[in-house]
Parts: sequence; structure tokens; C-alpha cells
Amino acid sequence: MSQKNGPEDRNEGILNAVTLVDLQTERRSGIPNPLVTAIKIYLQSGAERVQALRDAIAHDDPEALAHVAHGFRSDSVQLGATGLAELLRDLEMIGYLESTDIAAEVLIQVEQEYAKVCAALTAVTVEEPVGN
Repeated sequence: MSQKNGPEDRNEGILNAVTLVDLQTERRSGIPNPLVTAIKIYLQSGAERVQALRDAIAHDDPEALAHVAHGFRSDSVQLGATGLAELLRDLEMIGYLESTDIAAEVLIQVEQEYAKVCAALTAVTVEEPVGN
């Protein structure tokens, strides 16, 4: 039986390992690691986006819901957070249907999955050597 030790193994089901490896291979000497940079930006903006989704639902603003969910979904896909991206797609579609009726239920799932994604991405950056 093989032991699972890499970030891709521990985060199985939360992050798409192939996407992370693809971003990691874009690395060039002398410049910051693009994977770590992308993760840092994503983590910094994510909490604001979750709050913007909450606000859109609270203010019954389906257009804002669709807009925020679309951008958040795109960034989530780029980092391999496909489960989160699917939930965000659902919120986006709810917004395009000009409704926020069931959005609060989906948002709870988004928040739970986002917390898992944050933990998984943080683990990836922790394993990255400092200065890269």
C-alpha cells in the first residue's frame, strides 16, 4: 500500500492535481513561482467575493450574484478547485434566472467548500520553499 504524502494526495477531491502541476511547470528561474502567486491572490480576494455573494443574496440582486459567481468560478477553475467551481456555476445560473430564492442554500455549500479549498491551497504554499 502506498503512502500519500504530497499536497496533491492530501487534497484529493478538493483540488485538481493536474491543474496544480500545470501551473507549477510554468515556473521560471528568478521570478516568483506563478502557482504561489496565483494562490496568494486567490486567497486574498476570496473572502471578499464570498461576502459579495452574501450581499447580493441579502439585497435580492441576481445580476450581482451572477457577476460575482462568474468571476469567482473562473479563478477557482484556474486553481483546480473544480467542486467549488461547480457550486459557483450553480449560483451564477440562479442569478441569470433573475432569482435569488434558493441561492442562500447553495451559498452555504459554497462557503463550506471554499473553506476546504483555502486549507488545501494554504497547504500547497506552505510546502513551497521560501522565496520562490
